[in-house]
Amino acid sequence: MGDQKATPISINGKDYILEELTAEQQAIIQHVGVAEQRIAQAKFDADSAQVTRDAFMNMLTLQLETDKAVDEIN
Repeated sequence: MGDQKATPISINGKDYILEELTAEQQAIIQHVGVAEQRIAQAKFDADSAQVTRDAFMNMLTLQLETDKAVDEIN
């Protein structure tokens, strides 16, 4: 016998064999996978942007507090 793939996948709690699905269903599954990757990347990028924003806000706050302290001394 030839080597046949049997790729199990689970969709909404039901198990399927990928190779037994239609070409259109397989394409939809690929689109879902790409969408999930994009969502994960977007979440990663948002987290990174939040950390960057927080760092700059901390820098600004420190500078403003330093400037205020200098003004009070003068």
